[in-house]
Amino acid sequence: MIRILSILLCLTLLSSNIKAQQLTDRQALCLKGQVKRVTYSDGNSIAFNQQGKVISVKNKKGKYAKKIVHNKQGLISVALFDDQYYRWEFKYQNGKLTSIDMNYLYWDESYTYCDFAQGLPWLIKYESSGEGITSTVKAKVQYGDQDSHGNWCWRRMVGDMVETNESEETRRTLDYDESITRQIFYW
Repeated sequence: MIRILSILLCLTLLSSNIKAQQLTDRQALCLKGQVKRVTYSDGNSIAFNQQGKVISVKNKKGKYAKKIVHNKQGLISVALFDDQYYRWEFKYQNGKLTSIDMNYLYWDESYTYCDFAQGLPWLIKYESSGEGITSTVKAKVQYGDQDSHGNWCWRRMVGDMVETNESEETRRTLDYDESITRQIFYW
């Protein structure tokens, strides 16, 4: 009896792992429905094919990814932009987006998402560094308006930002409050 229960438990865990690995990019980015494109108020945009795979990424400077690479497990997507030094790397774990790393010529940015509830991250840690300045933001996320599919259209992040300037040897803590909107287009 214990052997049968062990086999059932293993099969359940295996099927849940297979299901998590089969998430589309669209689902891993916490999007519901047949989303075709998401355009953010900061100018970034992501487009998906009908199967939910990322097919196009545009950065806030208006440049499109010239190459998008998906690893065989579907866990990491990398977008390389025309200027050869701009890169986004999306990382997924357990079927959820956990971080986005962005690398520029002289600047790096990293977003870490955690405390998922109802499929959305409720805590975000943002780090940026370059040109002698490092900023770290820890913010709680508030979600506002949703569309008919249940996707958020407005998000506000509130927390603290610690800014360190190496050349001036200064460190200061500031209040952080940022809102972003997005438009979602469907197939």
